[in-house]
Parts: sequence; C-alpha cells; structure tokens
Amino acid sequence: MTREALRLIAEAVAKLPSDFRGALTLRVEEGLSFRDIAAVMGITEETARWRVFKARQKLMAVLAPELLPAAPNEPTSS
Repeated sequence: MTREALRLIAEAVAKLPSDFRGALTLRVEEGLSFRDIAAVMGITEETARWRVFKARQKLMAVLAPELLPAAPNEPTSS
C-alpha cells in the first residue's frame, strides 16, 4: 500500500467510535478470535463480531471513494 493509502486508513480508523475501533484493532492488529475479543472487552462473542463488522462497514463507506478508482464517466443520453 502507498503511504497515502495507509495515512487515509489510519485517519479513518481513528475516527471510529472507541468500541468499534477497539474491537477492530484487537481483531486485525492483535489477531484475536472473536471469543478472545469478547473476553478482553467484557462483551458477548456476538457483540464482538457485530462491532468488527460495523467497524469494517464504516471504514469501507469512508475509504471506498478515496481508495477505489473512479468509474469512467458514462455518456448521458439526450
């Protein structure tokens, strides 16, 4: 990944709500299972899965326009 892409990702992760950011960090950076995330955070395994899912969903909503190439302009019909 480019430095710019990594910077955008880091900024987007920093803007996540702390509960989502914590679960995502434990999953991605620490490699913990959802069961372990639940134990660390004091939540259910289902909640851990949901928080990681929502964190990824929020990141994609923010990052997709920045990181994905723009679609070519479609001609307009008259």
